Amino acid sequence: MTWEPAVSTVWCGRGCAPGLWAVANSDKLAKVFPEDYDRLIARGFSPNWCWNVRTVKVSDWRHNTPRVARLIMDVQGPAIHVRHRDKDPLNIRRDNLIVKPVKIRKSTNIAGDG
Repeated sequence: MTWEPAVSTVWCGRGCAPGLWAVANSDKLAKVFPEDYDRLIARGFSPNWCWNVRTVKVSDWRHNTPRVARLIMDVQGPAIHVRHRDKDPLNIRRDNLIVKPVKIRKSTNIAGDG
């Protein structure tokens, strides 16, 4: 199954198909729904995105370079993961993102028992 971009007004700056967004520091294109992109811009996030350690981040020092997938899913805090159904970190369409709580492992440290 191939991905078909939605018709949108998102401009990637490289003459690419609608629904794709250019990612700085690479030759990669992120897949994003136009409504999610517009919502991030309306919330004050930069339209400049970068590729950083296998993830798409907002290039914005004011917001501590947040991950775009976490912003789209409105996830805050370290106790929640955002995963990609198709394992493609460039596919940050809402229908491809899964929100999962972090599993806390019980300690097997016996040193303090006693």
